[in-house]
Amino acid sequence: YGLYGIAFSTIIAFFAYAFAMTFLTLKLSNSLSLFNLLFFYKRLIIFIPLSVVFLYEKYHVLWILLLFAIIYFNLVKELMIKFLKTYRSGKLD
Repeated sequence: YGLYGIAFSTIIAFFAYAFAMTFLTLKLSNSLSLFNLLFFYKRLIIFIPLSVVFLYEKYHVLWILLLFAIIYFNLVKELMIKFLKTYRSGKLD
């Protein structure tokens, strides 16, 4: 599969590693539940398969960027607001 195979296997490897780390962290903190796992991975569960399909079907990369912007818009917006509040308060120094 060439570069697509390498990209796909890398995505699977990183997802498996991140899932294992999240699973173990939640287990050690006694907060392991399906709700907590879905809280962490709900966006990735949507984004990764769709982006793989876009890559496999040879859509333009801008479609993946648009998909990312749609899925992660609220999260990025919240992080930027928190960052700007922290920066303006002078606590970032």
